[in-house]
Amino acid sequence: MNITVDLLDGNGAQDFSGYVLDDGGLEIKRALNRPSQCSLKLLLQRPQVLVPQIGAKLAIASVTAEALFTGVVADVSFEYLGWGEQGPVHAVALIALSVEATLGGASVPGGLTGTTTASAGGLLAAQIAGAAAVANDGGFAEGIQIPAIEIGAGESAMDVMEAVSSQSRLSYRVIGGQLVVQPVGAVVHTANSQIEELSTAAAKTTVTVKGKNEAQTFVSEYSALNGSSSLIQVSEPIQGAEERKLFYDAFANGQTLLAVSGAVSAVSIAKGAVSVAASGSVCELAVGAPVELGGRVLFEVGNVVVASCGEPGLMGLMSDPVLRFDQNGNPAGCFAGFELSAAAGGGAQFQAVMNGVLSGPAVGVNTASKYTLRVRLFAPEHVRRAQVYHSSKHPASSGLGGQDIASWVSVHCEMEEQSAGGKTLWLLATQTLAESPSFATAVAMNATVASLTMAAVKVTQGPAVEARYVAGGSERLLRFGAKRDGAEAWLSKGQVKLSWTPASGDVLKLRYRTGGVASATATLSGGNASVVVGEHSLTVNADSPVTRSTADCENAAAALLADASDPAALLQGQVMDPTAALGTDVWPGDAISVGGNTGIVRDVTITPVSMRADTFQTKIKLANDGASPIAIKSTPAKPLLTAARGVAGAIYAPDLTSVQVSGVAGGAVQVDCGTLVSGGAVEVRSTAEGWGQTTAGLVASSSTAQFSLPQGANADEFYLKQVDGSGNYSREMALVKTSL
Repeated sequence: MNITVDLLDGNGAQDFSGYVLDDGGLEIKRALNRPSQCSLKLLLQRPQVLVPQIGAKLAIASVTAEALFTGVVADVSFEYLGWGEQGPVHAVALIALSVEATLGGASVPGGLTGTTTASAGGLLAAQIAGAAAVANDGGFAEGIQIPAIEIGAGESAMDVMEAVSSQSRLSYRVIGGQLVVQPVGAVVHTANSQIEELSTAAAKTTVTVKGKNEAQTFVSEYSALNGSSSLIQVSEPIQGAEERKLFYDAFANGQTLLAVSGAVSAVSIAKGAVSVAASGSVCELAVGAPVELGGRVLFEVGNVVVASCGEPGLMGLMSDPVLRFDQNGNPAGCFAGFELSAAAGGGAQFQAVMNGVLSGPAVGVNTASKYTLRVRLFAPEHVRRAQVYHSSKHPASSGLGGQDIASWVSVHCEMEEQSAGGKTLWLLATQTLAESPSFATAVAMNATVASLTMAAVKVTQGPAVEARYVAGGSERLLRFGAKRDGAEAWLSKGQVKLSWTPASGDVLKLRYRTGGVASATATLSGGNASVVVGEHSLTVNADSPVTRSTADCENAAAALLADASDPAALLQGQVMDPTAALGTDVWPGDAISVGGNTGIVRDVTITPVSMRADTFQTKIKLANDGASPIAIKSTPAKPLLTAARGVAGAIYAPDLTSVQVSGVAGGAVQVDCGTLVSGGAVEVRSTAEGWGQTTAGLVASSSTAQFSLPQGANADEFYLKQVDGSGNYSREMALVKTSL
């Protein structure tokens, strides 16, 4: 066995093989998707041999040069052995960890603290960058997309590596300066020994999963105002009412969080500002991770000063990760934002872009002014991409879920000018778009020939409310958000605050979502979904991956049940390999076939039988996904007191996401539900119960999306669901409320 230590003294790796105690002096532990650990004891009697310190690099290899461990010393202690000829004798006890344990804080994709999407391979490589090379896996890990992941600023790199690998049902290890990633079970070993302490738990027939708080009922309020107050009561609690800062960069200390690509030499960063001097080659500054376009999103580029512009450039939310302009020069890759271009009469101008098309007026730029450009977006769907869940039946790259969630959006593109004469607000474009991308690239500047500076870039999320104001028969979309961000309507202690006192008889229309805990049940075919208590049922809180909706809970429950109902997947135990017949190249995530059973390796402990003979013994712990799920981390939960919100495998009609009151007149409430599925209808009830079961509480059933409902004296409350031609109801209700 070869044991070397680099003391970081400039002399490189030194041979310490002869100093290791032969009796219990060495142990290597490997754990699934966690750092490997090596503990050893050294007897250093020669005064010229330096004691390794924390940070020293340790490497252990067999006589055949097989790497058994590489890492960094994390702890040094001394153990008294007795009295020798020259005084007391101590053993130096070292504990070393593979390099990912020493990396510190996680690499947050693009500096974005909200939900983003990324490949498993890309996230793993970002965490280990600079510490190890990525072994070639043919692009497999890079091709596995994690639909929704949130990495907090306080998380460690090794925790992120564990989460990314496990939820993708991958295994990773860092050895010999390389990051090795492979699917769980990709390598199979055959053992001649038996599984000890073999056990299997009782198979489950029902699994219930509880997730995070989710957006549920679609609420549409129609309120006639009395003209006495600018504060308007909201009747239901709003899901997503809080504001979250997802990204902010004010270029402090002359650095930027933005990803700079293309002609990087055209970009210079000073304290508090970034300058772009593009002279013919494209350069781009962008948030380095996609932004989810769910709920309310604000993208802002602040204090922009334009000196000149020779060719069109873009700022805003890009629907295509690469395309900006098509071959005809149209901003086809921009979903919502601004084009900076040369004005016909000289100088430069800004013009809004909506869905790849120039929209609204072009406004000339004053080189002495500062401009803040904002894109405000509201989507009724808060979650725009479903999570993916894996099990042994749904391995890496074949998980459940991951589909995009369609949503209409309403969008504001506005520009605020700060000049010597004060502030001027330009509303360049306002549109409601029937379709939108689930994620977008937030580009602060894409320029080819332009000279400009900017002082800040930010992305925020929430409060998730759309507000429209009706006066004199004319309706306009309000700039809703935070007052400090130039909004004209905002939330104040759960109520809507307008920046002016409305006139009596004017109308405020609000659309938002209520919230509640997501939950779903999966039941074996032929089982009883109502049986959720007992030996054959399981109820858990989903901790990882992030489970943001009842649809996510349905997929998580189905994945868990696939293993929990299979006796073979419930196996766990351990294999003792006293002569290392399997070799020492057994790693967590491999599979071992033994005695007709196959188990997934979770932990490997390697100890030498003889240091000089280079022989080892290994203890291998096995557990299949039914005994301990790899890809879904959960904690036990109390059974639900009522039925779960969703049932895995159920079919739903589309939700009525765009329902609104178009008017109230002549004793009737005019309701607009947008569009219905072919053969669909809308069921309207006076309560939230009895869908398709009873005529009690049934107000109306309409086969058209636009219809009238009877108006009450002062206030009305109607509950709506869509039902398709096969009798399937929408998952979520819509609630229409009027106050006159």
